[in-house]
Amino acid sequence: MSGRNLFTIPPGSPFLRGLARGLLERRSDPQGDFGKTLILLPTRRACRALCDTFLEFNDGAPVLLPRMQPLSDVDQDELDLHLAGLYGVDGLPDIPPAISPLKRLMLLSQLVQRYDESLNHEQALKLSAALATLIDQVHTENLDFGRLEKLVPQDLATHWKMTLDFLSIISEHWPQILMREGEIDPADRRNRLLKTLTAAWSAKEPLFPVIAAGSTGSIPTTAALLDTISRFRRGCVILPGLDRELDEESWDSFGPTHPQATMRSLLQRFETDRRMVKLWPGPEAAAPGRVRLARELMRPATTISAWTAMEEDGTSQLKSGLDGLDLIEARSLSDEAQAIAVILREVLESPGRTAALITPDRELARRVSSALRKWDVLVDDSAGAPLLSQPAGRFLSFILECVLTGFAPLNLLNLLKHPRCKITEDKGTLSDFETAICRGPRPRAGIDGLRRRIPEHKAELGVFIASLEEAFSPLTTLAKGTHSISDFVAALVCVAETLSRDKDRAWGGDDGEAASQLLSGLIEQSAHMPPPQADIFAAVLTHLMRGIIIRPRRDSHPRLVILGQLEARLIERDVMILGGLNEGSWPADAGHDPWMSRPMRGEFGLPAPERSTGLSAHDFAQALCAQRVVLTRSLKVDGSPTVPSRWLQRLGTLLKAAGLALEPNLVYPAWAQALQISAAPPEPAPRPEPRPPLEARPQGLYATDIERWMKNPYQIYVRRILRLKLLDPIDKDTTAAERGSLIHTVLERFVREYGTGPLPQNAKERLLEIARAEIAEKDGDAAHWQIWWPRVERIAGWFVAQEDSWRQQATPWLLEATGSYPIPTERGQFILSAKADRIDRLHAGGAAIIDYKTGQPPSLAAIKRGLSAQLPLEGLILREGGFGEKIEPKILAHWQTSGAARAGDVKAHDTGPAGEDNLITQAETGLKNLIAAYEQPDSPYVAHPPAGRTYDEDKAVAHLARVMEWAAQDDGEEEDA
Repeated sequence: MSGRNLFTIPPGSPFLRGLARGLLERRSDPQGDFGKTLILLPTRRACRALCDTFLEFNDGAPVLLPRMQPLSDVDQDELDLHLAGLYGVDGLPDIPPAISPLKRLMLLSQLVQRYDESLNHEQALKLSAALATLIDQVHTENLDFGRLEKLVPQDLATHWKMTLDFLSIISEHWPQILMREGEIDPADRRNRLLKTLTAAWSAKEPLFPVIAAGSTGSIPTTAALLDTISRFRRGCVILPGLDRELDEESWDSFGPTHPQATMRSLLQRFETDRRMVKLWPGPEAAAPGRVRLARELMRPATTISAWTAMEEDGTSQLKSGLDGLDLIEARSLSDEAQAIAVILREVLESPGRTAALITPDRELARRVSSALRKWDVLVDDSAGAPLLSQPAGRFLSFILECVLTGFAPLNLLNLLKHPRCKITEDKGTLSDFETAICRGPRPRAGIDGLRRRIPEHKAELGVFIASLEEAFSPLTTLAKGTHSISDFVAALVCVAETLSRDKDRAWGGDDGEAASQLLSGLIEQSAHMPPPQADIFAAVLTHLMRGIIIRPRRDSHPRLVILGQLEARLIERDVMILGGLNEGSWPADAGHDPWMSRPMRGEFGLPAPERSTGLSAHDFAQALCAQRVVLTRSLKVDGSPTVPSRWLQRLGTLLKAAGLALEPNLVYPAWAQALQISAAPPEPAPRPEPRPPLEARPQGLYATDIERWMKNPYQIYVRRILRLKLLDPIDKDTTAAERGSLIHTVLERFVREYGTGPLPQNAKERLLEIARAEIAEKDGDAAHWQIWWPRVERIAGWFVAQEDSWRQQATPWLLEATGSYPIPTERGQFILSAKADRIDRLHAGGAAIIDYKTGQPPSLAAIKRGLSAQLPLEGLILREGGFGEKIEPKILAHWQTSGAARAGDVKAHDTGPAGEDNLITQAETGLKNLIAAYEQPDSPYVAHPPAGRTYDEDKAVAHLARVMEWAAQDDGEEEDA
């Protein structure tokens, strides 16, 4: 236990500040060699933070700093130079280069598919990624793949034997491939580098001071290096937050989930007692109450009885430990993010004050970053985001989706509106393309489907679609069949650069550079993967882009930072926010090993899954000891209740045992909520009652508009006075109205084809032929019409029987006929128009007006009240000669063609005798009164809330009229009878 230089900076004392202060004190020592000192830290971020700390202590003046090296990224060139200085060039070790992650995935996927030929490329890649993770774990723990064969005794389950048979891929075949390629696994190479450095320093101590600070030695090769450094005369190891005050019983009994577990294992390796670990000189004083709180919070279960036996002094310390500690329990993840954003924004009110959000929840980090933007505060999540979610990744993904979906409108517009797509700079062309081509039912698949939609008056869209066809041609030619990865990549690059019109735009930024490197790597490794089809290539690229993390090169704001757990190690800020403290998030679930059971992992030598929980606990305990800490969690995530982190649960239990409590802070959530509410309470909008001038009011309407006029005058104001038209949604589903339109067209063609004569024997078959032809002309989803086809067959059978029976009393006369009738008014005349589905001559005299309905036909009461006045108004036009001949309408009929269990039905109404009771006369009187009422300048086009079944456009009109704000208090709502 003698001869070791082991130090610690205790919990609660800022680690990097204490480290820098102690090193600066040594600078005055002539033997210190401050500028030559090598400092080994856990991460690159810790190295940058230590540089900033040195500059802060030196008031920003230039200073010759020590060399700093992250242990997580050993530099081969630097190591070669160092070893060359020790042994000469001839003594350098021959360590093969590391295989690239992409190449390793490709080669492993070949082995996986060879083992199971039923797997496609995407499935093989996912399994290969899991195998690569296992390979890295095995190398990290310095284990031997040969031990896998001894893990399965004869009495163990068969599926474990099958699993280990599958793992022969990495125990037998993979080493042979690496030998053939002359490369090794990255984790293996890192181990070899560290082992080489350890061996060199063990044989000959370096001539300069070496300080390893902040590492807990959880990786065996790192622990061996720390062991060597601790023996140097001019070196030392500085442990982060070693608890030297924890009682012996607790120290000896805690498990792998305890914050001190990895350091205890390291000290056991060193054969050193923690009492031999000295305090690093010059650390800042820690708050003893907070340190005591963290220690008691993490106390192992075997000594938890100390909580109830705590003396008054201990309780007093716990109470002081609550000073500067806040707890926020938000209702949802969104509310938690808003509250955190408010705290971070408050920090900026104090000059020089800093804050950090530490959370493993990347969704929470994204929401906080977004919430801060409303104050123009840019703070990126240092943990980064997948390439797939970055602009370059989405751009490539959208291109492939367009090809695979046959240029479906939604996918195509996503691409065309992407900032990297500049195939057209004319926003008018893009707007016309969206309105005329993309809205409504989905066009037929392919560029030809888009071309079929071009309106006659929009010829310029043909030029635009031709440019799209040319841009995508490299990929569309590969859409069918199998091709090499390099062919797909070359085509994708060509399309991307054509669409962006600028290579710098296509591949600019960190994400564009990462995408370019990925595609270049795919071309290089193309030979290691069998030729896939287009959809598999897209799935493979998506999988790879999801695994590439793009991290910001610098924090956007100098005083605020959002960190993951790894990035936050050794980082100190004035305010530390520990967010996402829910079980399963922090700490994360230990997870399930797909390859080995827990006993098998232990026998093989892999660490228990709980070790990661211990590392998370150390991160939590270190951050908790800061002076100002805010703990946050959300009560629900995605609508589901959450369980608070085990450490929050233990904190509540500890404080309860001590007669204390940490009440949730309600101030910041209240401020966050207040920011989302306007200063003045909203006032409900009144019912719209527009009174346009008489000259703007319509002097003619169709019969269908008269129905709307009766039910909801505001709809006429919107449609016929303001002339607003509701745009169809993009990728619109086939609606009842479109099905009805199809049936109308089919029945019209059938009746027109057979005129006035008797129907032939094959009438039903002919009607179905017409239906098939009409459906074939539709651009919409063919699957929908296939599902609806049985209804069409039932309609055909019913209609042929009905038509055959009906022709015994009537003869078809007019089909889809348009007529009009002028009605005199004070300002001239009002033109009533209508388009009748069908008008037949009755053999007994007079005419019958027939309307086809795929939905529910109106009742007689609704017709009499004028709420469904279409047929009576068509009768009025017919009676007055508006369809070319004056003839008395005798029957108003709705032929219901639903195709349901009851395929069809007829609702026929006699118009009645001449006089006031005649349906035609009633409709004429009602219409004239309606026209006269709206001839008055003060008559408003009042909005009525939609009642019962309404047209699709009623929903948009109701939204425009803000019906939901006033309809609940309205008692004058009219309903269909």
